[in-house]
Amino acid sequence: MKKLISIFIAATMIFSSITTVFGANFSDINGHWAESTINKWKDKGMIAGYADGTFKPDNPVTRAELAKILTEAFELKEKTSLEEYDDMDSSSWYYPYVQCSEKYIPVYPLAENYPSNMPYIENQEHSGTTFGFLPEVDAIRVHVAEALVEIKKEKENITIELPSTIQDIKYSVEETFPNDPAYDLGLGVPGGGIAGNVARMTEYTYIANKLGIMTGDENGFRPYDKITRAELITVIDRMLSE
Repeated sequence: MKKLISIFIAATMIFSSITTVFGANFSDINGHWAESTINKWKDKGMIAGYADGTFKPDNPVTRAELAKILTEAFELKEKTSLEEYDDMDSSSWYYPYVQCSEKYIPVYPLAENYPSNMPYIENQEHSGTTFGFLPEVDAIRVHVAEALVEIKKEKENITIELPSTIQDIKYSVEETFPNDPAYDLGLGVPGGGIAGNVARMTEYTYIANKLGIMTGDENGFRPYDKITRAELITVIDRMLSE
């Protein structure tokens, strides 16, 4: 995706939905691992901080905010119906962005013992025929990874060669992220398989890492963690720099 980062000025304004200040150095990023990337985007006028002079790089990004940045960053145009979701108000600021990005952003739950996953568990157990998109819930890393993988595949018309079985994929992911306990979950399914949602999580972890979209850190891929403002900027910057 060899595009100039400058086309993302509008997209990145999502990080500044309240009173903002431009130009001045952010007071809370000195020594932060993403300091250079944040400063690069700031110097190009693509992001703004809060009125108190901070950027709050470790604050989480909601699913509604994710929908906006994906829509504008990757110029998503095709709109889908949101009738299946019972928490979408057509008058909300994020509605048109969710219409364009909903097909990429998953809602499926993962391990129940992770607090960040509980909104998805409760969503799945919702009574009736509809459930929510959860726009105000903080996005988790594996859902972001899946969305970015699917967008990249579609935009670049690429195919991904995977190991022959989900067990092989799991072994590869465990070898790549040996300190991440998340991939030990989901075993014990009748027949010796892996639970479908965990298999999906593992496969997208493998692909996102293989493509260099999201690569994790010394603590692993951290699929259940919320994605932060700094992480999302870094991921998009990485994709645009290819």
